[in-house]
Amino acid sequence: MNSYCTIVTPDYSPFAASLITSLQAVKSQTKKLYVLVAVYKEECQENLVQVDGIEYVFLNDLCKNGLGKSIKDKYYKDFMDEFRWSMKSVFIKWLIEFENYNKVIYLDCDLFFYNNPDFLFDDLENNSVILTPHWRSSNPHSDLTNFKLLYSDGLFNGGFIGVNKDGIDALIWWAETCLYVCHKDEKKVFGWVDQTHLNMIPVYFEGVKIIRHKGCNVAFWNNIECRRSLLEDGSVLINKEFPIVFIHFTTSTLFGILEGKDNILKPYLDRYRLSLLKFEPKLDIVKLYYKRDAESRIREIEARKEQDKMWRNNLTLIRRIRLFLSNTKQTFFK
Repeated sequence: MNSYCTIVTPDYSPFAASLITSLQAVKSQTKKLYVLVAVYKEECQENLVQVDGIEYVFLNDLCKNGLGKSIKDKYYKDFMDEFRWSMKSVFIKWLIEFENYNKVIYLDCDLFFYNNPDFLFDDLENNSVILTPHWRSSNPHSDLTNFKLLYSDGLFNGGFIGVNKDGIDALIWWAETCLYVCHKDEKKVFGWVDQTHLNMIPVYFEGVKIIRHKGCNVAFWNNIECRRSLLEDGSVLINKEFPIVFIHFTTSTLFGILEGKDNILKPYLDRYRLSLLKFEPKLDIVKLYYKRDAESRIREIEARKEQDKMWRNNLTLIRRIRLFLSNTKQTFFK
């Protein structure tokens, strides 16, 4: 048996609904999406979106003991992002061991599918773990920012991982490393939350396959290595070879499309946008993007004003110090 899974906060259930309907639309043979809602059932105040194929799971099932409890004790409430990221491996392991699935693919809830992904489950027939690279620029002269991020934020994207029942040891290791550290490390010793740990899985575990289909996990960060070309029917081909299987609609990807840097993907965003609006009319990701962008610009302006004010105050202080030193010097040499 195969299954998909994702993790959301209660207010993000429309994203999970959009995700499963996109999988149904491309006729994936795997019909079930397990959704871990990152609260205890009795704490859930939201009306979760109900659609065929979704089964909601709560912390009551995963955090009673073991690594789930340890991760909850360390991160829950105070570090909710870190908590959700760290729970991916625990959730996949639970589905394999307690729900008896042979193969499980974890998907971030902001993914959307445009072509059938069932070949990814086929890859788990002879491989215990499958990972998708970020495909950030490998050339520092083409895109230095993304080139540097390969070293700090991970070679593989944490928004996708597939595991079969032989990959349990890798899941336990990933959970334990996330329990040890799972945060945005500004000093870049441990890199980017749960994601940088994935670098080591192909090294320390057998049966790990790197997915080289570049239509998987398309995002703005890989627009150089994964070149887009428009076909006559309006679809986009990656590197003149790969159809788009799924796109990762992070804020970065929205920025690339809406700011005209990756606008060839605009029709794909339009489909994703309409899907979300179907489940939550207030969830217009384009309007929300521009709202956040405007708020960010306002914050930048206010920050600049504050810096200017500090500079003027410091300048006044410097002038006072100079005047004091000048007067002191004149008094001393009289």
